[in-house]
Amino acid sequence: MRGYADRGPRWWTAVALGFLSGMARPTGLLLAIPGAVEGLRAVRASGWRSATAVKAALASAAPLAGLFAFLAYAKLRFHSWTLPLSEQTKKTTAGS
Repeated sequence: MRGYADRGPRWWTAVALGFLSGMARPTGLLLAIPGAVEGLRAVRASGWRSATAVKAALASAAPLAGLFAFLAYAKLRFHSWTLPLSEQTKKTTAGS
């Protein structure tokens, strides 16, 4: 039976989608949790192979890297890395 870690391209798909989720919303960072859980399961199933551990770590860290990339873009473009976060929590009143 093939293990999860032997499925090749799906690791890179998880890395790419995790990175994009981190860039899309600050809460996309939460996808690092199931990535870490599944990565740990895959590493344990592979007998703690280092190649599998690296792939699992990349998949787990990708949402965090995406969030940092987005905040760096906000810093360059709008001169404030906290602007996206403050805009999402700002209270607005429509029609006033």
